[in-house]
Amino acid sequence: MKLSFCIIAFLSLFCVSARAQFNNIYQTDQSPQGTSFAIEENSSTGQYNVPILYFNPELETNCLGVMNITPSGDLDNLKLLSTFSSPFFYGSVQSFIKASGGDFFLGGNFDDTLFLKRLDQNLETIWSNSEFAAASHFWGGGELPNGDLVIGLAEENPSNYYTLRANRYSETGEFTNFFNIELDYDFSRPTTFIIDDSLLYVSFSRILINQYRRNYIVCYNAITGEEIWETHQIENGEALGFTDGLMCMTADGQLKLVYVEQTGPDNPGMFHSGWLGYFKVVTIDAQTGQMYNESTLSELETQSYVVDVAATDDGGLAFLFWAINPEDETSASFGIMKLDSDMNLEWRRHYIQPIDLEVYENASHLKDIETTSDDCIVAVGDAMGTYFETQISIQYPWVLKVDACGNEMVSDCALSGVGEISGADKISIYPNPAHDRIYLKGKNTIKHVSIYDLQGKIVHDESFSGSLEQTLFIDHLTPGLYLVQATDQTGTITTSKVTIY
Repeated sequence: MKLSFCIIAFLSLFCVSARAQFNNIYQTDQSPQGTSFAIEENSSTGQYNVPILYFNPELETNCLGVMNITPSGDLDNLKLLSTFSSPFFYGSVQSFIKASGGDFFLGGNFDDTLFLKRLDQNLETIWSNSEFAAASHFWGGGELPNGDLVIGLAEENPSNYYTLRANRYSETGEFTNFFNIELDYDFSRPTTFIIDDSLLYVSFSRILINQYRRNYIVCYNAITGEEIWETHQIENGEALGFTDGLMCMTADGQLKLVYVEQTGPDNPGMFHSGWLGYFKVVTIDAQTGQMYNESTLSELETQSYVVDVAATDDGGLAFLFWAINPEDETSASFGIMKLDSDMNLEWRRHYIQPIDLEVYENASHLKDIETTSDDCIVAVGDAMGTYFETQISIQYPWVLKVDACGNEMVSDCALSGVGEISGADKISIYPNPAHDRIYLKGKNTIKHVSIYDLQGKIVHDESFSGSLEQTLFIDHLTPGLYLVQATDQTGTITTSKVTIY
């Protein structure tokens, strides 16, 4: 996917206008709660597909579905895929993978049952299978050149470690064979599954009390099950160890491992309030497993870790992390970093959900990040809130979209409902170009308007008592390109790029 460096060209830099970034929490009548895990762009529709597990109050049962979100952030619809008879909401979607022809593979577990589906571009089920497997779950996978699917299956054993095997399925969904990923040591859990041609790359972490934590990577022939190579990080006497490493493959075929190296003044085997973390990237030779070109990405952080990583078409990386916010050291939040092809930091941003739903500190979180065809980044996760009928804590799907410079355009702080905005409902914003004033005209009462500059900062913010037409006086703004975002009494948001001269 595309994600290029932010150049200073006038229109290219202002990518927030044409691409309608958003930061939304979603709720519908059919899904007042739900947990989301992954996001993928639909190449045929341009929408973003987010699988969720949720409770449907009308059906009075738990469901598996996929949210379809438009490029501008509207929730187009929620497509129901399956229902579950269990009254308990326990399960997760753990694999959502793009396949050839625009299809998707969806895998996860629910009440000790593993499910695996292949969906077409319209999210119709091509094939589906399931099996009982307590304490087991899918952990990523990919498609082979012949159309077969290889999925990683992690099984927790009594020693609280995971054993890992690779399951293979035919184009029609039939289980064909599996092979165990045999290692000379126990490990905690896998973190990344990558299929490239017929090779399988797996990264995972090993955590032992009072010993160093390390990241390990293995390479297998995904067809024959033969191990090609195995490597791991060496111990560092100055570090506690390494947090779970997340891996991806860049456009030039290099493997990149992103992680945090932890340091502390006390016992190097245990976590404590004094430990600090350095964000780092290591290049791994895909043919031999040799590690080289370790890069330190930032200054010291406290209590930080990497959540997900995605390669960009310019040879760089975009990765999702959690850390103390340097602008507010009393709080932690999720953020995104963008690196160039030389692994230099282009920008780094922290993001928060756009509505106050949290029932306890740091309850909400982002989980998955992807780059998009319109040169942007999308991330998905859960916002923790309280359901108004029962007053119990639940999760709402949360999706964030930012441009190639990390700018976000935040919608109003209402839960986003189903339905696209029709042209008749939009607010007219004119003239363009404008000099000392801008006129607004809508079918409904105009309530609020915000104007953003090239960096995504609000430079004008105004609320109105109520009228179908409003005038904005903008003679205090310097000439340039701006984004005008107007909201009417129905919550309809209209965004327009306006040049001020």
